[in-house]
Order: sequence, then C-alpha cells, then structure tokens
Amino acid sequence: MPNLPSSIGKGACGLYAPPAIDADMRKRLATLLAASGVVVSVESEEAIDVVTAISGSGPAYFFLFTQALEKAGVALGLAPADAALLARATATGAGALLEARSEAAAALKKAVTSPGGTTAAALDILEGDKNRLEVLVKEAAAAAARRAEELRRS
Repeated sequence: MPNLPSSIGKGACGLYAPPAIDADMRKRLATLLAASGVVVSVESEEAIDVVTAISGSGPAYFFLFTQALEKAGVALGLAPADAALLARATATGAGALLEARSEAAAALKKAVTSPGGTTAAALDILEGDKNRLEVLVKEAAAAAARRAEELRRS
C-alpha cells in the first residue's frame, strides 16, 4: 500500500516477490519502488498486511498524534496558529532526527527525557504502568493488519 509520504519520496513500502521471481528482477523491482522512499523486502505475501498496518496506515497515526499535540497546545492557552506551528515543527524535527541518527527511537526518547523533568511527567501519562500508548498502537496496527488481510482475501 503506498502512503502519502511517497508523493515526496519519503514513503515506506514492502516488497514481496514470489520464489519464481529471480534475484535480478527483485532488485529491479526494489529500485523502482525506491523512488517513493524506503523499501523493505518481506518473505511472504501475508507479511504485506503487516507492512500496510505499519507504513501504509502509519502516516495517519503520526498525523493524529500531531493533531492531538496541537489541540493540547490550544487547550493549554496557545494561539491555534502557534500550537499548529509548534506541533508540526516538533513532529518534523523529531522525524528528521530519527532519519539523521543511528540510535534507536528508545535511545533518542531517553536522551530528551531528564529524570524528574517535564518530559518524564508527560511520558508517565503516555506510558504509565501498562505502556498505554504502546498498547494502543499495537491494537491499532493489529486492527489495520486484520483489515488488510480481509481486503487481500476478498
């Protein structure tokens, strides 16, 4: 499933080629798809359903989080235009940092979190004792993967 960031060469997609497709053709297909962004080769057609749930639908999750951050800024007293600008710049800056650095997302999260500080207070809400955000994202991705499978089988 292509995603909207593919329109600017920053997308992510999966490639499944059955065993009948030789290595040269797989390489050509990957090169062709790379024009839209990152390409990950997967071992089965069913794995494409998971790719769809993560990178096909994923931009919407990212946009939803950015929208929520913007709304939180407004609720806390920022002008709507300022909240929108800060939320977008924060999202694109964090994304650019993920792209530019080799550290895992967890390491970058730790790097911006001072013990007992403001970020830690916010992460206590998002993660909590039960990893709230992670659980929600897993449930959402699983729902998207199930729906992708249903669509593939229909």
